[in-house]
Amino acid sequence: ARMSHEIRTPMNSILGMAELIQRKAVSSEIQEYIQIIHQSGDNLRAIINDILDFSKIESGRLQIQKRDYYIASVINDMINMTRPRIAEKSLDFFVNVDSSIPEQLYGDDMRLRQVLTNLLTNAVKYTRKGFVSLDVKAERIDNASLKLSCMVEDSGIGIKVEDHKFLFSEFARIDAKANQGIEGTGLGLTITRALCRAMGGDVKVVSEYGRGSSFCAEIIQEFHIDEPVAVINNPEKKHVLFYDWRPQYVKSLSTTLESLNIKYKCSSSFQEFVKDLEFGEYDYAFISSKYAMDCIYVLGARTTPMQLVIMVEPGEISVYREVTSILMPIYSITMANVLNDTSDGILFQDAKLKMHFTAPSAKILIVDDISTNLRVAKELMAPYEMNIHTCLSGSEALNLVKNHRYDLVFMDHMMPGMDGIEATSFIRNLKSEDGYYQDLPIIALTANALSGQREMFLENGINDFLAKPIDIQRLDEILEKWLLAEKLVVSTYPHRHDAKQDKTEALPIPGVDTALGMRNCGGGTEIYLNILEDFCKDAETRLVQISESFTQRDSKLYITLVHALKGAARSIGALEAGEKASWLEKAASSGDLAAIKDKTTDLQENIRALINNIEAALEKYEAEHGRELIDVSSLKLGELKKALANMDIEAVNRMLLDYAGLALDAKTKSMISEVEQYILMFEYEKAIEKINELF
Repeated sequence: ARMSHEIRTPMNSILGMAELIQRKAVSSEIQEYIQIIHQSGDNLRAIINDILDFSKIESGRLQIQKRDYYIASVINDMINMTRPRIAEKSLDFFVNVDSSIPEQLYGDDMRLRQVLTNLLTNAVKYTRKGFVSLDVKAERIDNASLKLSCMVEDSGIGIKVEDHKFLFSEFARIDAKANQGIEGTGLGLTITRALCRAMGGDVKVVSEYGRGSSFCAEIIQEFHIDEPVAVINNPEKKHVLFYDWRPQYVKSLSTTLESLNIKYKCSSSFQEFVKDLEFGEYDYAFISSKYAMDCIYVLGARTTPMQLVIMVEPGEISVYREVTSILMPIYSITMANVLNDTSDGILFQDAKLKMHFTAPSAKILIVDDISTNLRVAKELMAPYEMNIHTCLSGSEALNLVKNHRYDLVFMDHMMPGMDGIEATSFIRNLKSEDGYYQDLPIIALTANALSGQREMFLENGINDFLAKPIDIQRLDEILEKWLLAEKLVVSTYPHRHDAKQDKTEALPIPGVDTALGMRNCGGGTEIYLNILEDFCKDAETRLVQISESFTQRDSKLYITLVHALKGAARSIGALEAGEKASWLEKAASSGDLAAIKDKTTDLQENIRALINNIEAALEKYEAEHGRELIDVSSLKLGELKKALANMDIEAVNRMLLDYAGLALDAKTKSMISEVEQYILMFEYEKAIEKINELF
């Protein structure tokens, strides 16, 4: 635990890190490996996590921790992680998932994620053209266990026969000439094999040099309920038509439809598809986005109904607001969502999650040093009807935990001053007769969801982690797992996130994927507009602080600031800004201050342009839509003042949440925002004074 704590601090020199590891007396192989870390362009934290995992393997301390998990969540996360890398290299991406796999499995899902992350990352890394595929199958062992097989195949450079024996060797980097410029630690496959063996399986490899490779990870998992991960309602009534010019996509789509017992036809040409679309008797028609416009025109001439589904390529954004769009690759889970009509108009990741519980008696604390992230988290958690408190620092969180009895704390990992790890340590050391402070579930919020992080969090008193931007399905799993069962109220009502998403509208903002941003923020257009305004204010403040920290060579503060900006930018859909901040965070973490000088200026210019674009878009939206403004009297500000005077934080947060998304005039909106800032800083008297200005 001491070692991982020390490694988390920024390293000013590679020698300092080598000395640290030598003092901890880990193996000579790890000491030798330190010599190449400085030459690697990989994220320093990822390298350290590999080292720590390898150290556990060597010492026999590698642990498998089982729990119930949803296999769909794991697969969706892996696909979403891989898609951007696939898009960057213009590769084809195919996914096939056995629809009969039980929906809920029992095992170590985080270790499974680590295995798949290593295999998929390697496949993309070593493939310059062609394809990468993921095939997930299950073979039943008995009524309570199965062998899960996850095959990752690619058309990359392959592996020479004489190098096969080195594949799982520690720190091995084979075929250096062919792999020149490709970065890595050389530990990934060693760790992957050890993890698979620890879970009752192994890794099989088939590779032909110059033709590609296939890695199949097999593990044993248990299951308690045999409900399939994907099933079609009334499959006999759902006839599918599709066309794609690429044979491998045709094969993948055909396999998916067959596994779901769906009748289908694949047209042999686009001309035949158009004819079938115009006169054929089909219920659904799937077509690539490149042909979408022609098909929408043809579909409008039909006399009988047929649902058109646009297949959007990785890296593309669907512009067809009135037509269902699904992001490639299509696999059994997402196909079932479309054919069962349980999907939103645009499927950017997976099906809409059906709300199955609320927790109105639960009291939650969200800690984050940037108010944009707090607003986003509050909106995403609003459908659960919990009492939500928020604060902006670890020290404030510590004081709140002392004075309130929370059921769950979401703790930002990296914050200025007292960070999430330190705040958690202080909380765990508090005394109570019933052991409340030791049992309180604390979930880390982190924009760095790297392999090995769970172990680091567990070693420091944190129970679990939630990656930012927050995934709704993962949030649902966290709440269901860590809230007491008596706090959960089973609900058959639709998920409130669904209703909000139905009202979203496209907002053209240069530098922002607004559809992605609205999904990340869990709200409709009005709520998203307010979050964009919060981002602009937060970003302005962060730009000043980043300049000051760089000038003062305060690397720890600099890393924390760009980390926060990275998370906020990605949450609103500003992916380019998020990636620039991410690069600076990695460079600063490795101690390369000289390299970040120009890049800091580049980030500042990008963020300023982003702020200008957002403000211009907001102004244009207001002018074009002419929203009917809410009268100030309807805000019940008197009740808000009374709640503040009585320090009734539950009521305060509930009212502020109600204000989010309301159409307010610019002056009222600005003043309400200031009130929220005062409340976040516990300056209730100033908040009351600001409210008085609205009367």
